[in-house]
Amino acid sequence: MIQKGKEKIAIEVKATSRLRPEHLMGLHAISELPHLKRKILVYLGRERLLKEGGIEVLPFEDFVGELHSRKI
Repeated sequence: MIQKGKEKIAIEVKATSRLRPEHLMGLHAISELPHLKRKILVYLGRERLLKEGGIEVLPFEDFVGELHSRKI
């Protein structure tokens, strides 16, 4: 969890290139936290996805790029 002021960003990292529904369970479980702006799952795959509940699935390289450009 990263916090900037009152806003929070939840980040979960999976060491897999194949996304499975159970990989999203942790982010779904915390989706009602107050001030949660983004929910991001980082994985070793190549496809960027937007899943149910607004969970962003980012390839590792995209995640690093967003960190570097201060989007996260």
